[in-house]
Amino acid sequence: MKYILLDLNGVVIKTTSHDFDNWLLKRGLNPKKVNKVYMEVAWKLHKGQISQKEAMKIINNKLNTKFSSKEFFKARFNYKFTLNKSLMAKIKKWQSQGIKVALLSDISRPSWNFVKKSNFMKQFDDLIISCNTGFRKEESKYYDYLAKRL
Repeated sequence: MKYILLDLNGVVIKTTSHDFDNWLLKRGLNPKKVNKVYMEVAWKLHKGQISQKEAMKIINNKLNTKFSSKEFFKARFNYKFTLNKSLMAKIKKWQSQGIKVALLSDISRPSWNFVKKSNFMKQFDDLIISCNTGFRKEESKYYDYLAKRL
């Protein structure tokens, strides 16, 4: 069985900027500082090792804020994306030739919950995302996992 593996962000979709920095500034927060703190928990979120609420507790403690998980992540992941339509057409062609197409992504549960609502996800034969697998693409065990799964 032949498989084509495609990365989500930057290949299948392109995310466009959002207003998270402005949202932070309106609340008197330094976006660089907040994003640095967020990145400290992002790896664990991407691997599904901590929940949104656990991440938010860490973020609030480090920033001395009192954001709810829902409020913060809604602002953080309120971005728009555009679909690579020419690639989606190629996917249909490959699948008509018997080639399976899997979507890969290092993505946190909050981001995934936002993106997976899109209808284009149905076109993939397999969805392999880090918040479900427990590891990210730069880890060698990720590829061991792919070899067994596919």
